[in-house]
Amino acid sequence: MNAKYLEKFFRNLLLGESNELKNRYVHIRYNEKILKIALPNVTVNVTVKLTANQKNILGLVKENPDISQEAIASELGIARETVNRNMKKLQERNVLKRLGADKNGRWEIV
Repeated sequence: MNAKYLEKFFRNLLLGESNELKNRYVHIRYNEKILKIALPNVTVNVTVKLTANQKNILGLVKENPDISQEAIASELGIARETVNRNMKKLQERNVLKRLGADKNGRWEIV
């Protein structure tokens, strides 16, 4: 087995990702260029698992895109750092996006 296959396998197993694993990836001399030629651009729907805090944060952002992290924290009864951490995770997963500056910007659910 080649290292790329093993990496994808363990990322699926340990991190809960859903990388495509096929027999052709096991071959040592496998060439990804062949696969890119054979397959046109494909759109894939991805399901993102969210925690209860993240769902609650998205609900508040949906109601008021201009809401601050302090307001979210007080509304949910959790620490602002928890809100900050969860919002960063949502941004990394491309679920939440910040538009504009820190002071007068707004949140957008992607």
